[in-house]
Amino acid sequence: MDLTAIDPLKLPSLPLEKKADLPDCPAIYFAISGSGEILYIGRTADLGRRWISHHRFKELIDLGNVKLAWLQCVDPSILKTLEAKLIYALKPKLNEQLPSSNTLFSYLHKANQSTSPIKTQGSKLAHAILAALVDAPCSGYDLAKRFDGSVGFFWSASHQQIYRELSKLEDQGWISAESIVQTGRPDKRLYSVTDLGEQQLKEWIAQPCEPTPIKDDLLVKIFAGHIASNQMILAELERHQKAHLEKLSTYKDLEQECFQLKQQEPHTIISDLV
Repeated sequence: MDLTAIDPLKLPSLPLEKKADLPDCPAIYFAISGSGEILYIGRTADLGRRWISHHRFKELIDLGNVKLAWLQCVDPSILKTLEAKLIYALKPKLNEQLPSSNTLFSYLHKANQSTSPIKTQGSKLAHAILAALVDAPCSGYDLAKRFDGSVGFFWSASHQQIYRELSKLEDQGWISAESIVQTGRPDKRLYSVTDLGEQQLKEWIAQPCEPTPIKDDLLVKIFAGHIASNQMILAELERHQKAHLEKLSTYKDLEQECFQLKQQEPHTIISDLV
């Protein structure tokens, strides 16, 4: 696409106060000041939903007389590449980590890779969130609790990290959010996995992964344990055994509650895998 043909000031636009009237479409969007300065550039798979809640909204509304312009994209796969080129060309002051001339090639190369239908991109946390969310929609708060009680047992993430990742996933079109009006309380956002997000999760599951390298303090202590007393090492082993037994009890409760496995001997399951 010829960037010289894109003039944000001539694109369809609305005052920021009327963001509820934005169309639901894949787009590059521009926040533009009253003097015509490009303040911020972003991309989204659904413009209307993205601006239901945006992390720059309060900052922009406080500036006053800001409008949102948008360039609708028929092919969502070009959004990331186009966004990178426009940010580099226009250098909006509110965009973080602007690409320099020395890093633009690398930046665009990564952007192009992310649109490949063969290799799924995205952080590992993103796919962990999709895994926790794919069975049923829920709010960010409920998702964080669900994450702690499921995927969180083998993928650690703080609630703050989860909330940050939700915004990125919505921009990518992997999840969507619906605002639920609550009486006497702030509106709640209900997140759900989109068809695109489910497809990305399936592709990621199909990709081979390497066994996780072991980093275990206890094993290092045992390796050098000959310089300590037997009682000291034994006490540490017993403490770890107790912690693992408590975790095993939690896992067994989850098995009964969530999985309801068929009556099949564990050794049979393992033999099927190997």
